[in-house]
Amino acid sequence: MTGDGQVIGKDDYQLAWVGQAEAYRANDRAVMVTGLAKLSFEKPQTTPDGRLTWLRTSKVPLRNKDVEIIRVQGMYEEMPDTSKPTGAC
Repeated sequence: MTGDGQVIGKDDYQLAWVGQAEAYRANDRAVMVTGLAKLSFEKPQTTPDGRLTWLRTSKVPLRNKDVEIIRVQGMYEEMPDTSKPTGAC
């Protein structure tokens, strides 16, 4: 993938990390159901060229003016090759 246009409108099942899609969705569901942020955890991701890399990830619930959870905000950083994951999603 070379740009945002190749990702916009697609879900996890349509992208290179399809093998991790269910785990990603489970993490999102847990945040939505509990309302608790999941901070600084490590998870694997398959890159478009087929490499397995590790991401340090945080997910937080976003709420509307009525304090209802309306979506999950996810942030991540790719871990350096020298980093060893201490736990996975």
